[in-house]
Amino acid sequence: MREMSNPRALGRRAALVGASLAVLGSGLLSAVPAHAGLFGPKASRENFPAREVERPLDLPRGWSEFTFSHAIKFSSGSWSSDGEVVPFESAQWTYHRSQVSWRYGLSRRSDIQWDVPFLVGMLRNEELGTNLTSGALGDIRFWYRYRLYEEEAPMTAVVIESFIEGPTGRETPGTQRGGPAQMSNIITTSSSWDVYGGLAARRQVGPLRFTLRAGYMRRFSALSQFVVEVEEDQFTGRFKPGDRLQASVEFLGQVGPVALAAQPRFAYRGVTKAGVTADNWINPGKNLVAFDGSDGAELDLDLQLTVNATRGFDVHLQGSLPLMGEDLMFFPLEDVHPTYGPTFGAAVEARF
Repeated sequence: MREMSNPRALGRRAALVGASLAVLGSGLLSAVPAHAGLFGPKASRENFPAREVERPLDLPRGWSEFTFSHAIKFSSGSWSSDGEVVPFESAQWTYHRSQVSWRYGLSRRSDIQWDVPFLVGMLRNEELGTNLTSGALGDIRFWYRYRLYEEEAPMTAVVIESFIEGPTGRETPGTQRGGPAQMSNIITTSSSWDVYGGLAARRQVGPLRFTLRAGYMRRFSALSQFVVEVEEDQFTGRFKPGDRLQASVEFLGQVGPVALAAQPRFAYRGVTKAGVTADNWINPGKNLVAFDGSDGAELDLDLQLTVNATRGFDVHLQGSLPLMGEDLMFFPLEDVHPTYGPTFGAAVEARF
């Protein structure tokens, strides 16, 4: 206590700490290569192919990639329980999804990625007098990829893909009972924590490339403000979307800087559940009530035109056509039960 109150002792300690920090700082600076900033060229950065057809599944070490995308879905109907398209009579539903993604080559075998979406829904219905436009943040997703195998010329790769998605979007429609005529907000979250794990494999054959993906997404129940028990007026019940088993195969061909890709994408979802009680903390969706017929299969065809302007800048034009689906129980949760209609979008990628 005496030494702490002595100004000379405090001065000596400050000098010793300052000298130690100076030595440590000079050692760290000498160990960092020149131009090692986040956006500048890095001495440890691995090679990244200029052509889309030659690129691996994981982002090479030392690269940062930013993607800005926007997609619009024009819904003209819904799916019936028999998988038939039922056109909307007077409703018009337009769904916008803007997204910012950041991807970073973390090591020689792994990369990480953040996806931050912003969703806007536009609902019109002349018969009901509905004229609603509402937007909010969607569910944020964090990716981690780990390379199991890779070979160059021709490029062959196998990667483990995984992500965690949290309920960061808006979960209240702004009314207790709901209904298109009463909603003042569009829900932009499933209110569930989602965990995905799967494998991806890629093979290049000259100007062609084939990519296979398959995985399973586990969706956990969580409290949500849009679940209301109407008999007893109990608010904030639990909601659990059905787990998803999904797979896709991409066919890509490239001529010069232009690449064209087509990807059938299949998913089978489990039964969706909801309720107001759950007494199992390991599986809080165990005692929820299942909605009969809420499970089903989905099949979409994704198309993409890519222009490799430079090694560090790409432009994408995208489209998606629904080919198969079942039911529309939880409108407007496109992530749970999508409506019927084409999606068009564009994206730009910049990497350093």
